[in-house]
Amino acid sequence: MINIYPDKRSFFQKYDFRIVDRIHLMTYDFHGRWEDFVDVHSPLFPRAKDAAAQLNTQDGALNFNNGGCPRFKLIVGVPYYGYKYILQNAGQSQIGAPSNKAATALLPDGGALRYPQV
Repeated sequence: MINIYPDKRSFFQKYDFRIVDRIHLMTYDFHGRWEDFVDVHSPLFPRAKDAAAQLNTQDGALNFNNGGCPRFKLIVGVPYYGYKYILQNAGQSQIGAPSNKAATALLPDGGALRYPQV
């Protein structure tokens, strides 16, 4: 079993998929409170703004599949949590709105919310 973040850096490492039973893809935290804008932390599908980086679950899984890993060995991680942000402007709360990264870091648990709180 391998637990791995499905980005291009980890994908290009050499893996022998024949000797592992399954691969747990950590398909979460592509974005988060460490950035200075509000965003979905785990997009399922590609978005225009993330296209070059392939920061989404679908591209991560396809990278492994296209690299020779059979689909039945891939297990997609599901994020059962969320993040809250301190906004720079309370009137701007849409995806991409500027956030106050320093203030967000001071929230309890750094702004992380457990599943029942989301």
